[in-house]
Amino acid sequence: MKTVKTIIDGKFIKVESPYNPVFVRKARQIQGRWDKPYWIFPLKNKEYVINVLLDAYGDCGKLSDGEIPCIEVTLDMDKYPFNRYITIDTLIVAERPSRDKDVILSPNVLVVQGGFEKSGGSAKYPCIKPLDGTILQVENVPLVVAERAKNLNGITIKKAGCADNSTNNRKTLLEEKEKLLKRLEEIDNLLNKT
Repeated sequence: MKTVKTIIDGKFIKVESPYNPVFVRKARQIQGRWDKPYWIFPLKNKEYVINVLLDAYGDCGKLSDGEIPCIEVTLDMDKYPFNRYITIDTLIVAERPSRDKDVILSPNVLVVQGGFEKSGGSAKYPCIKPLDGTILQVENVPLVVAERAKNLNGITIKKAGCADNSTNNRKTLLEEKEKLLKRLEEIDNLLNKT
């Protein structure tokens, strides 16, 4: 699967990404327009674009200043729901493009055990068709996305994620604290001027 690529071009953000119906629907809601091969958004909507990209892909390219809190997720495919796609909430982690095509995994997915049938579903409705006992490990899943899917059967959320999570979280929190302190100082200055 392709990854998300983002470009800031003047007053616009260009996003090149694999097809995701959730992204398409939400992109239109935040003034996105399709101009092949990019979705184009006004730069003023940067925060909304980041949120939509994280929601749909778990990745926002190079748009985010801070680090996104991530975790590792394990999927037991004997219990976890699937059809043409395997998704964690809105994040597509695997798909079968057509009945006789191989399953395509996103770059952060590892088949720990098992695998997939060579063919699955019908010509009109392809299906993933995991073998019995298939276990998938998905790394770098945004915490907010994983939290929305935590009650589904077959999903295990590991509290430690993204390489040395405690160090990364501390660093991220300190950076966020610094930004907030600067913003509070700006607000105080504005209030003192009036």
